[in-house]
Amino acid sequence: VMMGKAPREGYVKTRLHPPLQQSQCVEIHCANVLTTIKRIENLFQQTQEEFPALQMRFCLAVPEEDLTHSFFLKIQQQFQHTLPFTMVKQGFGTLGDRLAFVFQKLWKPREAIIFIGTDSPTVPYNIWRQAVQALSHVDVVFGPSFDGGYYLVGLREQQLIFENIPWSHQDTL
Repeated sequence: VMMGKAPREGYVKTRLHPPLQQSQCVEIHCANVLTTIKRIENLFQQTQEEFPALQMRFCLAVPEEDLTHSFFLKIQQQFQHTLPFTMVKQGFGTLGDRLAFVFQKLWKPREAIIFIGTDSPTVPYNIWRQAVQALSHVDVVFGPSFDGGYYLVGLREQQLIFENIPWSHQDTL
């Protein structure tokens, strides 16, 4: 599941403005989303080759008002043959609230869900592979980031790990 939001000025990459113009923030966001989806497309292909029995699907979770945004509809059309995906709403609240909402909506017994954002478009295949492998015998995996948070979280079952978290903070993880 990729957590995303529509490219709107004043809505994406807000910590980069200033010094960047809001239009530049939107451009960076669009590039990150597209690069991340292309990366996921490649990761899926490699994973299917290495783990042919593994059932995988891609989902884009966005705020409800973004479900019909032209940016996402174009992306869905662009990848319809190589990485078909569904879009679901994220719900409301903190990032933790939204992650928990999407997990509850999509999870099925004996399945794992890996969440990734749009700020890490170059996650190496080896990291993805390790997360997939680890979820066969552990309940939670993280891809820790240098700023104290994480760029990837995988879950095999419902956890309370998204509650009471200082989001966007050096102590998030």
